[in-house]
Amino acid sequence: MPLSTPSPFQILASSAVASSLTGTTAETVMVTVPIPARAMGLNSILRVSAVLSFPSSANLKTIRVRLGGLVGQQLSTAPYTTPTLVIFESSTASRGSSNSQYSICWGSRSTDTVLSLINSASTTVDTTVAQDLVITGALASAAEALTLQRYHVELVGST
Repeated sequence: MPLSTPSPFQILASSAVASSLTGTTAETVMVTVPIPARAMGLNSILRVSAVLSFPSSANLKTIRVRLGGLVGQQLSTAPYTTPTLVIFESSTASRGSSNSQYSICWGSRSTDTVLSLINSASTTVDTTVAQDLVITGALASAAEALTLQRYHVELVGST
């Protein structure tokens, strides 16, 4: 009998080293996490958790998670203005196929007491080939700032 059972969770990346974005209004990659070919099984879940901070203002700050790099398909998006701290989670599940996924995104702002569903999306990313998962930021004003305080990417039920 084995002393331990293999975990269904695989941590792909995790960091609490702050990454800041300022001086541009273009969507900009803040973190890149390589997802190996066939790492996502036919019924796997890719989960991204992040904590972000920014100055409170009326200007929009947008956080996105994409699979396939900066030009890849958008798994989730979260636009914010006035809270100064956001806890954000995106969960992408394979739909019994290597090229069909369903994602949901939820978050909580420093001004909220409950989690809110932010968006959902269906995607068709081919996970039989290596893909880059990116967390991006975009600012409505180049004078604003957005800081990714920490992130954690894990794969649940990998092959």
